[in-house]
Amino acid sequence: MSKNTQATFYFIVEPSRQIKRVFDGLHAFAVLACFLNSLQFVNQLIMAVMVTAFWLFGTFSRKTASVYLSYTVNKGWEVALDGYNYRSAMVLGTTVIASSAIFLHFKMDGQSSRSLLIARDSMRASDYRRLMVRLKLSGYSQGR
Repeated sequence: MSKNTQATFYFIVEPSRQIKRVFDGLHAFAVLACFLNSLQFVNQLIMAVMVTAFWLFGTFSRKTASVYLSYTVNKGWEVALDGYNYRSAMVLGTTVIASSAIFLHFKMDGQSSRSLLIARDSMRASDYRRLMVRLKLSGYSQGR
């Protein structure tokens, strides 16, 4: 049986609910900390309003579009941040693969490097495992 080295692997990275929960939880703890300090109530209220404003800004300005990844032996890695236009990407050696998340560090066509946090719930379990294997086989990971 011969290996198919021309196969193309496609991965769709959806927005993660786990990351959103962590983001929301950290902001809730920050608001709680605003009221548990020993400042005057007016100052506590101002700090809590500021933290809440930053939380709202982060929630509504966060991009929720899916990111599409593709890998072929000949072309290497390609990334479509908008979902349509695949652009060549060089996965950097600082990419970290863990069982709960992948910190994908890549550089696209003359741009500065970018990071993509891929939580386990961002894609189907089988796709997550395939992505981990592809990254490890292509030699771009620092396994932790």
